[in-house]
Amino acid sequence: MARVQASEEMLSRRVRKGIRVDLEAMDLAKGAWLWAYENRVTDAPSFGDWVNEAIARHHGADPVEGKSSSEWMSARMYWIDKDKLDLLGDNAGRVFRGAVAAAAEEIVTEARTRGVEIRPLAGRLPSKVWRKS
Repeated sequence: MARVQASEEMLSRRVRKGIRVDLEAMDLAKGAWLWAYENRVTDAPSFGDWVNEAIARHHGADPVEGKSSSEWMSARMYWIDKDKLDLLGDNAGRVFRGAVAAAAEEIVTEARTRGVEIRPLAGRLPSKVWRKS
């Protein structure tokens, strides 16, 4: 098992939560956040910060059911703000998937108004992200 290094500040503010996610949907969400950050549509400086903002803003979105197929569902660990855990409730996975999907759709819609098509970002996010001037 990989060791997770986190600051005391991070550990006091967030907890790691396992969520079953649609990998393709999360690839789209990563691509959406990256485009939005680079183009100053969001000020969330990391994907994790953006996910927490998505939970806060969209926890009331339509929940997204998981599938039983392991072909597209996979458990991933996310750092969730302790104050956002209650927003996820008893159906944490469904609420999480719905919130992230709603937030990503907002960005996809904004990108389309600017003539840009968001591309999914498979694999890991880049370690450094720069904003466009």
